[in-house]
Amino acid sequence: MVPQDLRGFPPIEDKEGETALTYLVLLGAIILLSSIVVKTGSIALRLTGLDEDTASFQALSAFTNTGFTTREAERIVGNPLRRRIIRILIILGNAGAVSIIVTMIRTFSEGTTQHTLLQLGVLVVFLYLLYRFAIARRIKKIVDRFIEKRLAVLPSLRLAEFQEILSLGGEYGISYIEMTTGNPVAGKSLKEALLSRMNILVLAVERDGESLPTPSADTVIHPGDRLIAYGKTSSMREVAQGEYYPPGTQKPAAPPEPPETGGQDG
Repeated sequence: MVPQDLRGFPPIEDKEGETALTYLVLLGAIILLSSIVVKTGSIALRLTGLDEDTASFQALSAFTNTGFTTREAERIVGNPLRRRIIRILIILGNAGAVSIIVTMIRTFSEGTTQHTLLQLGVLVVFLYLLYRFAIARRIKKIVDRFIEKRLAVLPSLRLAEFQEILSLGGEYGISYIEMTTGNPVAGKSLKEALLSRMNILVLAVERDGESLPTPSADTVIHPGDRLIAYGKTSSMREVAQGEYYPPGTQKPAAPPEPPETGGQDG
């Protein structure tokens, strides 16, 4: 029951608490969005041919504006598409850092000490749940697959048929080569493909989730196979993109040039 002397007055509202809660929700949204940006950047870098661990590390390094190691920096700077992705991550990382700092200041400066401690506890729980969500394998696969499908629509990121596993310095390394339908190498045995002419040695073949280690010369490469190969990186990328034609394989004819149209004399 409302006391007689308080009747007619508006109810007391905890505006400071509501404002702090609003900023806390906003802070959580910014952190979640930042995580999605880093994940998207990591998958984009992986689609350019980087291995998953390197792509994740480089995306996080760019977003948080931390330094690169010399060898890893060379792999990024030497590729125009990777430079573009890193540039976007750096810009978004700067904007995200400023937003997080400003929002945290506004969040913890509003309300009483009790409110501040409660908000800090809620933030810690949220970050823990976000971390558990990020490392859950099943959820990670679903999120990765969702983002990858969206990114694969972009013509500049359709490079999933080649993925570098390990760089051994210089121009050589170990890579995955996806055998897509229509690749001139698909349907031929390793002996017929003569990948040795391209300075490529096939170490293993992955097919239907199983690995065929040390394949023989008679092993036939099927569409959908993934080759684990050692060799010159540029040559392996050329094979993955279907630009290498084994001996005896006819190259498709070049499209005829359109006839020249000129004005008639007279």
